[in-house]
Amino acid sequence: MIECNKLEAFFAVLSGETVLIPTDTVWGFAFDPENKKAYKKVLDLKKRQPDKKIPVLSPSIESAYRLFENFNPRLYGLTQKYWPGSLTVVGKASKKVPPHLLDEKGKIAVRVPKKPAPLDLIKALNFVMATSVNLSGEESPSNLFEISSMFSGEDILALDMNRRIPRRPPSTVIEPTVGKIIVMRKGEISPFVISAITGMEIRYEASDPIRVMFVCTGNTCRSPIAEAFFRKKTEKSKLQLCVKSVGIRVKKISTNYSENARKALKERHKIDFQGKPKKLNKKDVEWADLILTMDSEIQKKVEINGGAGKTKLLAEFSCEKNAVADPWGKAFEDYCKTAVEIEKHVENLVKYIEGRDYFLTPGKYR
Repeated sequence: MIECNKLEAFFAVLSGETVLIPTDTVWGFAFDPENKKAYKKVLDLKKRQPDKKIPVLSPSIESAYRLFENFNPRLYGLTQKYWPGSLTVVGKASKKVPPHLLDEKGKIAVRVPKKPAPLDLIKALNFVMATSVNLSGEESPSNLFEISSMFSGEDILALDMNRRIPRRPPSTVIEPTVGKIIVMRKGEISPFVISAITGMEIRYEASDPIRVMFVCTGNTCRSPIAEAFFRKKTEKSKLQLCVKSVGIRVKKISTNYSENARKALKERHKIDFQGKPKKLNKKDVEWADLILTMDSEIQKKVEINGGAGKTKLLAEFSCEKNAVADPWGKAFEDYCKTAVEIEKHVENLVKYIEGRDYFLTPGKYR
């Protein structure tokens, strides 16, 4: 691996060479998109099949729009929020785009990156093509030592070698179609946020797990009950699902979920569920794709802490706007009633997200 500066990288790419650059998510191979030899060289390096197309990096949002034949105006809000950033949009390419960059349907994948190194290079060259530095099908290396080992024997120019890239998910890949958006890879952007911003239905085709989180006040009864039902009712789901529950005000003395909540689950629903209450934090909000709260006040607090667009009332999935009754400090029968209410909402939630094709537009249920 040979270190180079921005000027050397510019002339190397112009002459058909491949340059290693840091991007928002991973180290990437950058090259001139109009150079067929450079394109083939990168495919050979990665041992990647020609039918797997490589995204084009654009220096600005406006330039990215011009790469498409007709950019869907309903994506403007989404791209204004996540470009520059880790969002890749697939769509019908403009006639000005070289044919070898397109798939068999004439589509192109486009992203506007954040990092200074690729942006400087992209601005100088107008557009650059880039793909993760890894062998096809293998995880992308996180540092230059791993890259050197993976591509030993190759003389590869590297720009901004001192740059450190934290491990992050790859970019979210979406493709707008008539009336809906296909989520091809989830990345960091929740499909529920995509739906909330665009107002469009979502077809989820990503292999990444959908992460669901339930939130109540103390994480002693309502949210653990919801988590328990969700786990039970998705045991045989075709989708990969992850779930957790938390509370916004968790007492330090809380050592287990409410005894009455556990008793109601075990005696009335044959579910044995144990756990220690956990307090909501920023990482939990970032982790979740969909956050379900037990009342509107909790919903507001979660949204203020970064959950806007992916936070909903659990009762919404039964087409209701009521809060789930809090049984804390009440009789055992009150816990049982709350468990029945939560079970109904969770059943509707599971119907909503289960299957490869489902609707996420607010107000539409399935």
